[in-house]
Amino acid sequence: MTKKRISLILSVFTILFILLTGCNETARQTDVTTYHVIGDGEKTVETIEKPDYADFYIPEGMVSAYGSNLLSPDEKRIYDKAKEDLGHFKEMVYLPTDAVTYTRILELIRFEELSFFPLKGRSIGDYDAGAGSFEVYFNYYSDNTTANDTMTRINMEIEAAAGEIMSDITPDMTDYDKLKFFHDWLIKNCKTDDSSSTDIYSSTIYGTLINRVALCEGYAKTFSYLCNLAGIENLIVSGTVNLPHMWNMVKLDGNWYHIDVTYDFADENILFSHPEFISYQYFLVSDAVIENNHVIDRTVFEPPVANTMKENYYIRERLTVFGDSVSDDVIAHALTEAVKDKRGYAVVKFDSTDLYLNAVNKISTAGGFDEINSKVVAETGEIALYSTSDYYSNYRILLFFIQYSNSD
Repeated sequence: MTKKRISLILSVFTILFILLTGCNETARQTDVTTYHVIGDGEKTVETIEKPDYADFYIPEGMVSAYGSNLLSPDEKRIYDKAKEDLGHFKEMVYLPTDAVTYTRILELIRFEELSFFPLKGRSIGDYDAGAGSFEVYFNYYSDNTTANDTMTRINMEIEAAAGEIMSDITPDMTDYDKLKFFHDWLIKNCKTDDSSSTDIYSSTIYGTLINRVALCEGYAKTFSYLCNLAGIENLIVSGTVNLPHMWNMVKLDGNWYHIDVTYDFADENILFSHPEFISYQYFLVSDAVIENNHVIDRTVFEPPVANTMKENYYIRERLTVFGDSVSDDVIAHALTEAVKDKRGYAVVKFDSTDLYLNAVNKISTAGGFDEINSKVVAETGEIALYSTSDYYSNYRILLFFIQYSNSD
């Protein structure tokens, strides 16, 4: 077979991509492999099944299909073939379509198929006249073992870690409760890696659940995986917040919402004095709210419309001020709930900048806080000291810090 070399430089092929692949819930499992797990001096035999399109074990819940369902039949065939190529660690394939379409499909695999470890890289090669197409080369990471053994080990560890988290889900929890639990667990148990990090795990579920250090991509994929296990429809969104960024959308009671775990981590200055603080400014929000500082990338697929705030944290928890006449009641409610939980902070969101400024001015005036404090004491019997922070003023969120009378 002769090859005609053609000089072609495409930036979409020369940069590194993190690509994932996985299985749907009805994928046929074949090629049974027996693994010997050694513990306490004894050898235990585990039977691990592999899907027919991959050389490694894939746990349940490792697919978040949305954009792939919007593909044309021809594009879906390319998607399935690309998933199989990556699943069998193909090192060279032929470009099956134009470069733009192929890149978009590989990005979909990255978002939706959660079981693959990142590729080390991807690049375009020569034009093969016999095949009538360009060569595309893939380079895979492995962890001192073969790639399939590495992937099987990683996915088994992920599955076990996720199982521990899911064991805390109780039958009485609503989908809202489950989403908040996943959101809070990630914030309480993980650290955000530096964007310049070279840690190959940071953009994966393994980095989040096992190493407990992740970038936005790792959080988005882990949150999506947990939602899948809980039976909550979801997808991963990409875009920018100054830098490239990834977050989630979820469907709750028939409506779509955005959730950005990464941007709900508190600033280090706040965490230094209040390590338990969690922000909910991007927990179940609409397009209008997320687009205040997020730019949604719609080139890979068109995300669903999120046009309601019905299940938003601040609205559902009665922490939003919609008028001056209810400002004191909402603040008193927020502080009362915090005091009952012995939390060191409370948050209140205001529907307009004027409402926010009016509340701040009243509280800072001598005697302006007395009525609110009286309501809290009447409900809780607790006398505490309160201070406020304008750190989230751009979001019209007033943050209260609480110091209890019996605390050091």
